[in-house]
Amino acid sequence: MEFLILTGLSGAGKSKAVEMLEDIDRNTVNFSDNFDGSLQEPDVLPAKLPNLLLNGTSGIAVGMATNIPPHNLREVAAAITFMIEHMIESEGDPDEAVSDISVDDLMQFVKGPDFPTGAMIVGGAEIKEVYATGKGRIVMRAKTEIQEMHGERFRIVVTEIPYQVNKSSILERIAELVRDGRLEMIANLRDESDRRGMAIAIELKRGAQPRTILNRLLKYTQLQSTFGVQMLALVDGEPREAVLLRESQRMNRLDAASTRRERELCDAAVAETDIADLSLSIRPWWASLEDPILRLRADPASV
Repeated sequence: MEFLILTGLSGAGKSKAVEMLEDIDRNTVNFSDNFDGSLQEPDVLPAKLPNLLLNGTSGIAVGMATNIPPHNLREVAAAITFMIEHMIESEGDPDEAVSDISVDDLMQFVKGPDFPTGAMIVGGAEIKEVYATGKGRIVMRAKTEIQEMHGERFRIVVTEIPYQVNKSSILERIAELVRDGRLEMIANLRDESDRRGMAIAIELKRGAQPRTILNRLLKYTQLQSTFGVQMLALVDGEPREAVLLRESQRMNRLDAASTRRERELCDAAVAETDIADLSLSIRPWWASLEDPILRLRADPASV
């Protein structure tokens, strides 16, 4: 599976994929049988960062599902740095040091999900509930601007839309609402998106209240939508709701680092044994040459 993924990448994408497999050949992670027992596959990848949080993921299985939003790289790295520094200062069991870190401590660095399509997250209590329990709902709202036009008219320009929402679906829904008479104060609808960014222009009729129309758009279209979070992941082969960074980073990289160091120490011990065995094997041969060498050094003319 990894081979197929890597051959489909090139350049920077391939280098990032290779980094996720770094040291996998040094027994840094455990391997288990695949679905039919014909091959061995890694239980986790020895990635330096919790890619499950960075990239986000979604999936469904029998009786369970997961839906993890993406997060900002800088924020996650800052939170991990804080965790490592806390573990060093505690000078005790790393597991106990991590368990002492609260959700509020981590939310100083990770403010919330970082959706690639932009938009805004409404409400902060919901985010804390998601990070504390591993599940919940996040309300996303499109980023809009109200611009004044000539003739005492206004228009609403949408520059960012919620994550996993299709722009064409939004345009079709607004047009449908106008036809049905539920948004009769909209005069024109255009997609002005270009290489500089997204722009959905909604021109209003004279006398229309832009705030009122915007509130209706948020209510009846996907300009405001929710992201159902279910941070379910396999930990030690069992499904568990992860609480922000605790499980993913501790169970993955720390175990990989300690296993790699054990392997390096084992390799060093084997190398030391091989050198000692080699020294013992050449000692009789060297002893047989030692006397002629001493004679030559004492009387070079005898050669």
